[in-house]
Amino acid sequence: MGGGRAVRPPPFVLEVYHAKGHQQILAGVRASYADRVHHRLYLPFIWGIFLSFQRFTTVSKTTFVGIQNYISVFQDSTFLHAFGFTAAFTVVSTVLINVCAFAIAIVLTRGIKGTNIFRTVYFMPNLIGGILLGYIWQILLNGVLANLQKPLLALDAKAGFVGLVILMCWQQIGYMMIIYVAGLQSVPVT
Repeated sequence: MGGGRAVRPPPFVLEVYHAKGHQQILAGVRASYADRVHHRLYLPFIWGIFLSFQRFTTVSKTTFVGIQNYISVFQDSTFLHAFGFTAAFTVVSTVLINVCAFAIAIVLTRGIKGTNIFRTVYFMPNLIGGILLGYIWQILLNGVLANLQKPLLALDAKAGFVGLVILMCWQQIGYMMIIYVAGLQSVPVT
């Protein structure tokens, strides 16, 4: 033993040592992730609930008012109109997006030539950002409405609702279609 050579442990001991090290690193990563979720998701959510029962000008100067904020918001006709509009938009666009995407997915899983090109074309609007998409549609609509001698702002709320539903469907149908195609392809053919 006195020859100055270090004794190397057998390979399985090194594997166990490295595995324990990886487990410790993985445990640290998990704890760090849990802390981030706690600080970035749960704490702001709880703070927001706390502030909803307060009257405040800054978040450091608050006065407890109980449910008065909720009572006043549900008595406000503007809020109720906006809430109804949002609920209707959510229901209509969700149903249309899923029905259209499922129908397109069924057609595209039938083995038609050029299916991959159609999938790409349908998915492309999802890759375009929402703000850019709004500008593109504004330009398109202004071009169409210029031929009708009507500016975009001259339309009523119903036309805006329909335009938003069309915009949302155009952007999201491709994404949902990809999900439905993946699901339909995983169903065994019997």
